Amino acid sequence: MLLDRFRTIIRNLNEIRFVGLTEYDMGTAMTISVREALLTCPENIKTTFKRIIASVFFNNYLYKVEIQTDAKILCLFSHSYAVRTDLSKIFNKVTNLLTDRDILLAEARHNMLYLRGILLLFYLPIWLIQMRKIEIGFQHKLYLLSVIAESKKWTSSAEFRKFPSKYNLLVTFCDAHLADNLMTQCFKKAGVTTATLQHGWYRKTLKDIAAFSGIEVSFEGFISDKFLVWGEYAKMSAIQSSGIKPENIVCIGHPAYIGCEKKQENCLTKNIFGIILGRSNYQCYKENRDLIKIANSVSYKLGINYVIKYHPGDTLNECRTYDDLVNQEFLYAICDKDSSLEAYITNVDFSIVGSSSVYVDLMYMGGIAFRYTLVRDDYDLVQWGNFESTDDLLNLIQEYQNDKEKFQHRKNEVRHLLCGKGDIADNYRSFFNNYM
Repeated sequence: MLLDRFRTIIRNLNEIRFVGLTEYDMGTAMTISVREALLTCPENIKTTFKRIIASVFFNNYLYKVEIQTDAKILCLFSHSYAVRTDLSKIFNKVTNLLTDRDILLAEARHNMLYLRGILLLFYLPIWLIQMRKIEIGFQHKLYLLSVIAESKKWTSSAEFRKFPSKYNLLVTFCDAHLADNLMTQCFKKAGVTTATLQHGWYRKTLKDIAAFSGIEVSFEGFISDKFLVWGEYAKMSAIQSSGIKPENIVCIGHPAYIGCEKKQENCLTKNIFGIILGRSNYQCYKENRDLIKIANSVSYKLGINYVIKYHPGDTLNECRTYDDLVNQEFLYAICDKDSSLEAYITNVDFSIVGSSSVYVDLMYMGGIAFRYTLVRDDYDLVQWGNFESTDDLLNLIQEYQNDKEKFQHRKNEVRHLLCGKGDIADNYRSFFNNYM
C-alpha cells in the first residue's frame, strides 16, 4: 500500500544523518514533503530543477521578530504558510493573549536573492548520494533535495539560532510543516516544552487506507509535547489515528474563534445560500464540482440564488477551473477569498460545504451548514446534517423549516462535539500561564 511505502520512506530518511543537518530526523521533518513528492512527482524535469535553484538561491519570506527581555514563551508562525494571511490572523489572536512573549512571524516577499546559496551547492551532490538507497525515483529524490536545501537555509538562519534555553515553551502553528518541525526538534533537544496548534481538521477514520490522498499526515508528523486541539472529536481522532497519548492532548478550542461571539441563525429570509469550496487539489476538486452542480439544482427548484466563497489558498487560475459549472442565472456574487467568515454568514441563509475545516467554523459561529459526504467524510461521527444528493439537501432545508427548535438542538450537539466548551480565550490563557 502507498501508506506503507510512505512510512517506510520516512523511517529510512530518519536513519540518514544528512551532512550539515546531522542533529535532525529529516524524515519526520519532511513528512508533508514526502507526501507531496509521492502524489505529484514525477513532475516536469525542468520544473524540478527550477525548484532546486529557487530553494538554493532565493527566499520568498522575511521574518518579523519581536523580542521581550523576560519572555518565557516563543511563538513561531513560519514561512511554511507565510502567504496565508488568514492563518496569520489566527496566529495573532493567540499571541495577543500573551503580554510577555517573543514572536517569529514570517511574511511573504517576492523572490529575494540568497547570497549564501553558493555554499549550498557543495551539499547537493552529497545529499543526493546519501539518499541513494531510498527506494523512490530519481525525480522524487530531486524534489526532496530542494526541501533539504530549504532545511539547511532555515536551520542556519539567525532567526532559527535563537538560544532556546531562555524559554519554557515553544508554540508553533503546525509542527507537521518543515520549518516548524525542525525548530520543534531543536527545542525538544534543549529540554524546552513544545506545543502546536491544530491547523486544520484531522479525520478520525479512513474509508480506504490504501488511498494515500486520504491520509492526514499532520498526525504522522506530530512531535510536540502538547497538541492543542479544538474539541473532543479532534482528541479522539488524534488518539485513534496516530496513537498520540491522551496526556499530550489539550482540548482548548479553535483559536480562530477567540473574540468571536456565538450567534443563533435567523430565519431563511434572504433567499441566498452559500457554497464554500475546499482547496482545489487532488482531494477537493471533485467535491467542489459536485457542490456547484447541486447548488444549481437547488437554485432552480427553490428559486433562490447562491454566492461562492473560494478557498483562500487557491490561485485565480484554480478558481477559474469551475467557471464552466457556475450558472450565471443563479450566481448572486463571488465573495472575496480573504473576507471574514463572520461577514459572510450574515449574508446567507445557509451554506453547503464539503469535508473541510470551514464546516467547524460555521457550526461554531451559529451558521446553518449542510455537509456533502458522497466523495469523502472527515467527520464520520457526525451523522446529522449531511447530504449526498440534491434531494437530500432539499429534505434538510425542509426539516429546518418544519421544526426550528429541534433543528437548533441537534446543531448545538454537533457544535459541542467539534468545537469544545468554555471561553476559548480563557482556555488558552490558562494553558500559557503554566509556562510564564
